Amino acid sequence: MSRSTVMDIRTRITSSERRKVYRQTGLQVTSCEEVTHWIESEPDRVRSLLTGLDVSIETLLKEVFSKVSRLPQMQPQYSFEADHEQLLIDWVNQTRIRDLVSSYTHSATEEMSFHRFVGDYFGYRLPWGISSYFHIAKHALGITDELPETQRWLASMVKYGVPSPRSTWAMCLGCPSRELASRLARGFAVDKGNESFGTFMEWFSNLTEEDFVHRFDATANQARTLTRSARSLVPNREELVSRIRHRPTTLRARIMGMQYEGREQKAIEIAPRETVQLSREYGNEYDPNAIKVLYRGNHIGYLERSVARLLAPEMDAGLQFQAIVSHVRREPILSAMVNLSVLT
Repeated sequence: MSRSTVMDIRTRITSSERRKVYRQTGLQVTSCEEVTHWIESEPDRVRSLLTGLDVSIETLLKEVFSKVSRLPQMQPQYSFEADHEQLLIDWVNQTRIRDLVSSYTHSATEEMSFHRFVGDYFGYRLPWGISSYFHIAKHALGITDELPETQRWLASMVKYGVPSPRSTWAMCLGCPSRELASRLARGFAVDKGNESFGTFMEWFSNLTEEDFVHRFDATANQARTLTRSARSLVPNREELVSRIRHRPTTLRARIMGMQYEGREQKAIEIAPRETVQLSREYGNEYDPNAIKVLYRGNHIGYLERSVARLLAPEMDAGLQFQAIVSHVRREPILSAMVNLSVLT
C-alpha cells in the first residue's frame, strides 16, 4: 500500500478499526468506502450470501463479480472482448483451457490476449477484490465467526480456476495442473473426508512418487514435481501442520530481501518485540503466494517462501496473522525473524 493511500485513510476514516480493515485490503480508500456502501445498503442479503451454507459457487461469483468488477483497481490490464462473468464461471468450473480457448477465441492473436487476460484478471485482480470484499463485509456486518468453507476459499478458487477448496490446497502446494489437483482433492476426500488445510498438508506430505503416478494418474514429470513439493514439507511438517491446523501460539519465520531496494534503511530502527504488518502481494511476478512485511507503513521485505506458501491460502480465506519481531541481526546485513500467531 502506498504512503499516499495510508495518509488518505488516516485523514478520511475516523474509526481506528475501520482504518485497520481498509489498510489490510490494499485498496484505495474510495474503493473501500464504495464496497462498504454496497454492503450496508443491503446488509441482510449480503449476510445471507456470506454465511449461508447452501449458497452455490455460481451465485457467489455473480454477486461478488457484479460489485468488485466496478472498482478502479479491478480493471484488467489486458483487454479481452468476452462476457467476463460467464468466462469467470467457466474458469472456476474447471472448463479445460483448450475448450475455453476454442469457445472464446478465433485467432492466434485473440488466444494470446485470452491468456494474458486470465493471468492478470483471474490470477491477480479478482482474488484481491474478492478477498477485500469479504474482509470489509465481515467488519461492516459484525461477523466474527469463520465463513463457510466455500466463501472462505472463493478467492483462491478464482485464482487457480478450480471448483473446490481442496483443489486450491493442491494447487498452492505446487500441483502443476487443475485436472490433477481435482484428482488429488477427490483422493483426499476419500481418505480423510472434509478436513482442514493442515490435514491436507499432512496427507499430501506422505504421498509417494508411485502414489502420484499410479493412483492420481500424474505424468512422470508431474510426479517428480509433486514429490519434491511433498518432501519439502517434511522437515518442518509437524510444526507447520499443527500450527495451521490447530492455531496455537506461534510460528517463526524469516523476513527475506531486507537488503534490496532501499528496504534496509526503512527498517533501520526495527527491534525485537515490535509489531510488523503482513499484506498479501497478489501481483508478485516471482511468487504467487508472496506476503509483504510492512514496518511503520513501509515495505521492508517478504515472509520466507516456505512459510508464505502455507499462510497465503489462509490469508486469502480471511485468516489474519499477527507478526512480532523476535530477533534482529544487523551484521553483515540487516535480517530479522518474526513470531506469527493467529489473530482471533
